Amino acid sequence: MEALTATVKLLTEALAQIAGSLSTVTQKLEETAKALFTTAQSLASTKELLASTRTELSTTIEELASTKEELTSANQSLASTKEEHEQIASALQRSKKDAIEMLKAQIASRNEDIVIAGKARGYPDYTSQW
Repeated sequence: MEALTATVKLLTEALAQIAGSLSTVTQKLEETAKALFTTAQSLASTKELLASTRTELSTTIEELASTKEELTSANQSLASTKEEHEQIASALQRSKKDAIEMLKAQIASRNEDIVIAGKARGYPDYTSQW
């Protein structure tokens, strides 16, 4: 009987240790469950933040595409304006050269008139028809 009592006592002590271990494991499992729940909430929040960021990025991409189109249009307009300015500058340069040539011709003609007038003064039969 003593052996049976000793065995029961040992089994009781073993069960007490097992119960203590189970209590510790249960407490750790509860802590782990709380940590997992907190992590799940954090992940859900991160997921929402990522979705919001994706939306913002999509909007930014659309805005950038629109800005690119505007810049392309402005660049084309500037190129067209540059070409027009170059054409105007070329026309002005030609006009300037033509005006200079015309003035040179007028000066040459006047110089000839002056020479003729000077020669005419030297002649007694000078008339105002020259």
